[in-house]
Amino acid sequence: MSLRVTTAGLFQQGVASMQTQSQALAKIQAQMATNMRYTRAGEDPVAAARALNVDKALADAAQWKSNIGSAQDHLNLEEGALSGATDALAKIRELAVQANSGTINDSDRKSIAQEMGERLKELMSQANARDGQGGYIFSGSRSQSQPFSKIGGGFSYQGDTMVSQLAIGSNRNIAMSDAGNDVFMSIGSGDGRLAVAASAGNQGAATVQTLGFNDSSQWDGGSYRISFSGGNYSVLDADSNVVSSGAYSDQQSIQFRGAAITLTGTPSDGDSFTVGPSQQQDVFTTVQNLINVVSAYGRTSAQTAQDQTTMYNALQSLDTAINHITDVRGGVGARLNVLDDATSQLEARTVQLKETLSGLREIDYTESAAQLSQTTTTLQAAQQSYLKIQNLSLFDYLR
Repeated sequence: MSLRVTTAGLFQQGVASMQTQSQALAKIQAQMATNMRYTRAGEDPVAAARALNVDKALADAAQWKSNIGSAQDHLNLEEGALSGATDALAKIRELAVQANSGTINDSDRKSIAQEMGERLKELMSQANARDGQGGYIFSGSRSQSQPFSKIGGGFSYQGDTMVSQLAIGSNRNIAMSDAGNDVFMSIGSGDGRLAVAASAGNQGAATVQTLGFNDSSQWDGGSYRISFSGGNYSVLDADSNVVSSGAYSDQQSIQFRGAAITLTGTPSDGDSFTVGPSQQQDVFTTVQNLINVVSAYGRTSAQTAQDQTTMYNALQSLDTAINHITDVRGGVGARLNVLDDATSQLEARTVQLKETLSGLREIDYTESAAQLSQTTTTLQAAQQSYLKIQNLSLFDYLR
C-alpha cells in the first residue's frame, strides 16, 4: 500500500515546522533577554526543584551571617566591658598594695580608700553595661533589668542565668553573652581553693604570709582552726580533734591535710586562725572588703595584725576574681574567633551555592548564541521550503 501525500498535508507540515522553529527561536530569544534558562518550573522541573533547594540554602546562609553579625556586635561590647572591669580591678589591687605599706599614714589611707571606692563604682558601671539596643549585657534573658545593685552592705544580682543562643550554621549555635551571675558573683574566695581568717580576738602580732597546698590530694575540704599556746601550735578539725601540732616558729610552714600555711610574727596564747575551703563570693564584696581594711584607722597593733591577714585573704580573692574575669574574657575572644571562622566558611559556601544556582537557572551565552544562529537558519530553511512547496502545481510541471 502506497502512502498518499496530499498538497494540504505538505502545507500543514511546512506550517508546523515553521511554528516549531519559531517557538524555539522565541524561547532562545527570551532566555537571552532574561538570562534565565526557564521562566516556568514546568520547562525544567528537575532544575527548578534543585534551584529551590539552593535558594533555601542561600536564605539560611544569609540568616546565619546576620546572626553572626549580631553576635559579634554583642560579644565585642561584652569584651569591652570585661576589659574595663579588669582594668578597674587591676587599679584597685595596685591601690590596695600601696595602702598595705607601713610607710603611709591614715590621711594617705583615707585618700586611697576614696579612690578605691570610685574604682568600685567604675566596676559596677562596667558590670551594668548596655548593648546597642539599650539592654543590659550581663542580665541574661532579663535584658531590661539592671543586673547589679548595692543593697545595704551587700550586692545583689537581678538578672538570670539564661543566655541567648544564636544559630550560626546547621545545628550550630553560639552564646551571645555570659550571665552576670557567672561572671561577677560566683567566684571563689581566697585563692579559689583555700581561704583564711584571723580570729577577731587575736592579741598577738602573727599574720598570714602564705597559704596553699603542698599535696592537694590529701585535702578533705574540711574547716580547721590553728590555735596557739605556750609557743606551740595545734591544728584542730571541726570536731576539735588535733590533726597536727608542734613548736611554733616564725615563717615556718605549718602543714596539715595537704595544706600549708606560713605565719610571720609572734602570736599570743589563745590566738587562732581558721583555714577552710574557699566560698563563693561576688567581686564587689571582695573589693568592698579591701576598702574596709584600708579605711580602718587608729588600729592597735593586734588589730593591725588582724587587718594584715584580712588584707592577705582579700588580695588573694581579688587575684582569683581577676583571673576568673580574664578567663571569661578569653572565652569571649574564643567565640569571636569561632564567628570569624564561621563567617569565612559561610562566605565560601555562599559563593559555591550562587555558582550552583547560576548553573541551574542562567544560560550559557556562548551556547545560546550558537543555538540562536542554528534555530534561525533552520527556521529560514523551513520558510524557504514552504515557499517552494506552495508554488508547486501540476500545471507548472507540465508547462
